[in-house]
Parts: sequence; C-alpha cells; structure tokens
Amino acid sequence: MRRKCAAMMASLLCVLLILAAGGCGESVQTFNNLTDYGAQQGHMGWSYLFGTVNFQPTFMTYNAYSGCYNSTVTSVVGAEWKPHQNEDIILRFESPKSGKASVHCTVNLMQIQRTDDDGVLFSVYGRDTGKALTEMSLTGNGEESAAEEKLSVQLKKGDFLYFVLNAGYVSDNDLTHVDITVTFA
Repeated sequence: MRRKCAAMMASLLCVLLILAAGGCGESVQTFNNLTDYGAQQGHMGWSYLFGTVNFQPTFMTYNAYSGCYNSTVTSVVGAEWKPHQNEDIILRFESPKSGKASVHCTVNLMQIQRTDDDGVLFSVYGRDTGKALTEMSLTGNGEESAAEEKLSVQLKKGDFLYFVLNAGYVSDNDLTHVDITVTFA
C-alpha cells in the first residue's frame, strides 16, 4: 500500500513540475502551406483564392483528379503555384488565435527566366489589403531566382494574412515554389 501511495505521489509531483514549468500550457503552433495542404478550403486555416486581394477575391476549385486548386487560368498544387497575368494567386491564412506570429516565406522561380521575362511579385498583406507588409520581386533574367523573408505580426483570432503571387505582364515561365510557415509562440 505504501509503495502504491509513494508511486502516486511521485506521479503527482511529476505532473505538478511539468505544469509549473509551463509544459502543459500553450505550446508552439506551426502552420505550413505544404504540410497543411488539403482538399478542403479552410483546412488548418488555409484557403486558396484568385483575383485581386483588395477586391472580392474568389475561391479556387479543388480538382480531385489532379490534386490541385485552380481557376480557369491559375493553379496551386502544394508548393507549386502557377499564376496568370490576368489573375493573382492568393493564399489566405486565418489566425486561430490572438498573439504574435512569426511568418517565414521562401519563394523560388522553378523555371529559369529568359532575359525578356518579367518574373513574379510575391506580397504579404494583413488587415490592410491596400498596403503590403512585405514584397519580394523575382526576376531571373536567364538565371534561377529565389527570395526569403521573415516578419513578425500581431494578430487577433480570425484575422487574415494574404500571400499573393502576381505574374506581371507575362506568365509563361512563372511556375513558382512557395513555402510559407506561420508560427505562434
């Protein structure tokens, strides 16, 4: 009986130590457009849209046969985004909670741009869709092109972050690898 009581007390002490150290409190939450990619709009907070970020963006349709989201001229398959000069690709993230989040974006043109290609523009927007939080311009000019950005944002539960890929005037060689991670501490 004493051994059982001692074992229970030891277990209780371990639980109390974990709680005191913050081990069972709010943990780090990480959201990534690659690992969270799914066939349902809004899965893990991610929604796939096209159009213009500040004027009625439209939901893309999921094509189960090819495993991609698409409009009539744009498509998204996980990290591979193919914009069109007439439609931006917009990935919208809905914040699951309030707090400070770090956002890490890497963007790579997957095809080497010709010297006459205009590349792509990748932008991140918050509540104010009229003003970008950050922008990355990728113009290969005959070479591989990549960019990376880290930023910190204060979000309220239900706030949106918009990640927008714009093809510019020509979209022939604009297949782009996009990797976005949003982390709440």
